[in-house]
Amino acid sequence: MKGLVLAMNTRTTVWVWAGLGALGFGCGEAKEPPAAEPTELIGLRTTDQQALHGYDQVDAEKGVYQLPVARAIEVVAADPQLLASLVKLPDLEEMTPIARGEYHFNNTYACAGCHLLDGKQKLGPHLNGRFGGPPSVLESGESVAFDEAYFNESVLNSRAKMVKGFPPIMPVFEGRISTADLDDLRAFLKTTKPAS
Repeated sequence: MKGLVLAMNTRTTVWVWAGLGALGFGCGEAKEPPAAEPTELIGLRTTDQQALHGYDQVDAEKGVYQLPVARAIEVVAADPQLLASLVKLPDLEEMTPIARGEYHFNNTYACAGCHLLDGKQKLGPHLNGRFGGPPSVLESGESVAFDEAYFNESVLNSRAKMVKGFPPIMPVFEGRISTADLDDLRAFLKTTKPAS
């Protein structure tokens, strides 16, 4: 099979995401449609369900077929490369260390999910302007300079020195991040400025 198409429209998208949640994909809980629905809506839902759960040929020359959603998930899980044409990844080798660091911060390691770069706190402390900035105050009351050694230790073994007021939720990245990626992250964060 060369390609994969999920047939859906705006009416079914909500139910597809709810269905993925019911399968354990964390997209939400499956909810039954309201009990009393107009006849037209019931007809549309039936048509959508047939499209979502049926097999169909979309473009035989290109080898593109419609699969039921549950089967499509199985197919993609077995061969994630099927999604390669849908996902455009940057050429990290062509990027500068700072650009790679920004990419890793926002995508590869999802640092931005917990750390902001605008001086505000999120789940973890903000990271803008920290190199050469004020020290980190730890749970022990100790103040530690935010330098390369502290940064490396905080990423590789996040529970070694906990910043006061933040829960120990950051993953330990030792063995999960390369030295090059750590260097790139550090290079990027050194370019950030303190919030004004």
